[in-house]
Amino acid sequence: MERRALLLAAMLAFTSGLGATENLLTNQGFDRDLRGWIVKTRQFPAAAAGALESSAMWSSEDVGGSSSSGSVAVHAFAQSSSTAGEATLEQCVPVEPGSLLSYGARVKTVLQMGTTAQVLVANYRSGDCSGEPVSIARVASLPISYPFFSSSSHGAWLVAASKVLTGEARSTMVQLRADATGSRIAPGVLLDALLDDAFLTSEPAEVSTWLVPSATYLQLSGESGSVWMSDLTLTNPGPVEAAVTLKFLGHDSDGRAGVERFVGVPAGSVVSNLDLLFPPSPTYGAILVSSSRPELLVSSETSCLRVGAGTVGDSLPATAPSDLVRGAPKAISPIREDERFRTNLVMANATELPNVVRVRLRGSDGAVIGTQEVPLRPLEMTQLNHVVSVFAASSLTTGWLELWTDTPGGAFAAYASVIDNLSNDPKAVLPR
Repeated sequence: MERRALLLAAMLAFTSGLGATENLLTNQGFDRDLRGWIVKTRQFPAAAAGALESSAMWSSEDVGGSSSSGSVAVHAFAQSSSTAGEATLEQCVPVEPGSLLSYGARVKTVLQMGTTAQVLVANYRSGDCSGEPVSIARVASLPISYPFFSSSSHGAWLVAASKVLTGEARSTMVQLRADATGSRIAPGVLLDALLDDAFLTSEPAEVSTWLVPSATYLQLSGESGSVWMSDLTLTNPGPVEAAVTLKFLGHDSDGRAGVERFVGVPAGSVVSNLDLLFPPSPTYGAILVSSSRPELLVSSETSCLRVGAGTVGDSLPATAPSDLVRGAPKAISPIREDERFRTNLVMANATELPNVVRVRLRGSDGAVIGTQEVPLRPLEMTQLNHVVSVFAASSLTTGWLELWTDTPGGAFAAYASVIDNLSNDPKAVLPR
């Protein structure tokens, strides 16, 4: 067992970067059986008599070669596009809100086609994993191999590990999963794998946050025949993996109920192309980014498609707390709205309390053209299109905006997008 303990300690040190801590799981090493785990199997349609197409069973094979311990063998198979197999072992563990969880297992893949073994965590606001999960994260040791490829770990026990923030969650469901779902292009989906040394550890989280004021999801049609799309890029220049929570706040509504997704950003790496994380139809809105590492770099890139001519667009750094607009007025300059250009103003409430934004439009000589109040619900994002016309002005070749809030504790992110009416090329102008 000494070798086994050393292996587990090394794995926990690898995943947390902080050394081994208490494992919150019961029977994480499957010493003699599957005690402490709830085993669920499903086959659709039901397997033929005598066939076993999804299973989770104790195995005497141990990651450390110990004769006094074992592992769990999972199997799932889907023969055609109308079949599916699933084998899952799960445990519910109470956790503290505001924690950083490290989770994972060691995986030895015997054979996989079109699927892969996964370790999944689902966070719940309840203390017993009841109700709907507020967020789900997963990690695998090998990428999915499509049916026309068969692969394995070639006898090696690989690490599947990542991190996740609990946020407001009070319990976490840990699942070791084997899923096989057939499709027309992948009818013969198969997984045979062994899992051992599962772990879930917790430590207090020091969370850094940023607010992306606006991003589009999928391809969104706009004015003058424009078609917009955005990407979000997360760069981790630090030495430790960053656990990141992305909360899509939407627009013109209370953002507190927004959809959350988890992303693990390994040390020294970049993760982008996150456009599949949110709603199933084209939309736009703000994104609240929370990270376990303060050095994370967050930016969004919004582009306008030009048929046969590529794209035009701009890059927008996420707004850090120090860059939010509060009681002291900040200026957005210059803006323009005439036959050549239009200007849209984006504002996103950075707090979970109602906020009233004050916007003042000034001409090139500083003369006040008008002042508007814009009420924002908690974490609400809104966009004022043709912002100059909001102040009943017909056009403005050169002007600037002044923004602030008188709401106690109020804070918001903002920027203006000055768009060429001919090319639909946008230019982001930030408050200063």
